[in-house]
Amino acid sequence: MFMRIFGSVLVLVFSLSASAHHGWRSYPVEYNFTATVTEVVHRMPHAYIYAEDEQGTVWHLFLAPSERNERFGYDGSSIPVGVPIQLIGQHERGGNEGKVHFANSLEGENYYTYYYDNGSSSWSRR
Repeated sequence: MFMRIFGSVLVLVFSLSASAHHGWRSYPVEYNFTATVTEVVHRMPHAYIYAEDEQGTVWHLFLAPSERNERFGYDGSSIPVGVPIQLIGQHERGGNEGKVHFANSLEGENYYTYYYDNGSSSWSRR
């Protein structure tokens, strides 16, 4: 009996943690704004940045997994910290969490593109 309950709890825990993030449906609102990146975190399961927009809102924005970023030439120093950049992506309704499709300089130079394993960009799959 104990093993049956324990097994059910494990399945529930793993199901909830897997559904908590996988898939981007929780980020239905597209954005395109200027922000200053305050921190880049290059780790698994996803790299992410914190960025403050012109209204003072701090955004928590996911990047692709660090290992994949490295395969496509991006690392923790690819996105500059402390300078205004253009961020394009999708975020949650009424919130400040989302994902980055592109991070560009204000002059249009690409610092970052979110790529999937097959080389397609997240922008092409939105």
